[in-house]
Amino acid sequence: MIALAGGLTDRAFSLSAEITCYVIDDKQQQSIEHLNVNLANSNSYLLTAEDSIHIKQLPNWKGTATVELEGEVVFPGSYTIQRGETLSQVIQRAGGLNQYAFVEASIFSRQELRDLEALRLSELQQQLEADIAATNIQEGADNIAQDEAEQLLKSMEEIRPTGRMVIDLASIVEQPDSNDVVLKDGDRLIVPMQRQTITVVGEVQHATSHLFQQKLSVNDYIERSGGTTIKADKKRIYVVRANGSVFLPSESRWFRRGETGIQPGDTVVV
Repeated sequence: MIALAGGLTDRAFSLSAEITCYVIDDKQQQSIEHLNVNLANSNSYLLTAEDSIHIKQLPNWKGTATVELEGEVVFPGSYTIQRGETLSQVIQRAGGLNQYAFVEASIFSRQELRDLEALRLSELQQQLEADIAATNIQEGADNIAQDEAEQLLKSMEEIRPTGRMVIDLASIVEQPDSNDVVLKDGDRLIVPMQRQTITVVGEVQHATSHLFQQKLSVNDYIERSGGTTIKADKKRIYVVRANGSVFLPSESRWFRRGETGIQPGDTVVV
């Protein structure tokens, strides 16, 4: 029967198999028995009608799992990992980071997070489509609001999930015992080259990038972009860190103490 099924795969536990069979006793009562059969001597067991053969999988079998390291590592490329292997261990296998690595701006992404983002985006699109449909059947609907909703729906359709997970790569490399990340198949780490710019986007007169200067604050970079437009929501200006995290200058202790709190690679969003 094993031969008719094409033989065992490379993930099969080849020492034994479990056979489930039906037994009829003297009182014509049916019961089930589970038998362990030595596969090395499987010809010694003759099958009967209704028998079921269960070939077990190797313990801890996960197949081939790979991760990608790109950018400023000594030996970038695809690395095969074993179960439980961590990011710091793979970085060591890749020779570590080189002198040009911008650790704070590293991008770590995971396939299951991309799948989750795609699911959430799909749910939001369906909800927005339902809201637009409900607005269309209402009398006296605001055409401007409807147009904005349709434009938003169009923009959402163009979004591609990134699966990014914010990590502190510097802490992972320096103190892996308390900060490491256990890797999964499909994980990807991109370590970019050092940056020297601050980018300002959104409701400013001229969205652009500026050379980082230690003494300049968030407001200084906004002023160097021509200042805010009349539509700017000045109370909700925020900064996206190079590592993907976000902080609000208006609520930051750095801002309250008059310090800039902004670093190379950051993006100011108005």
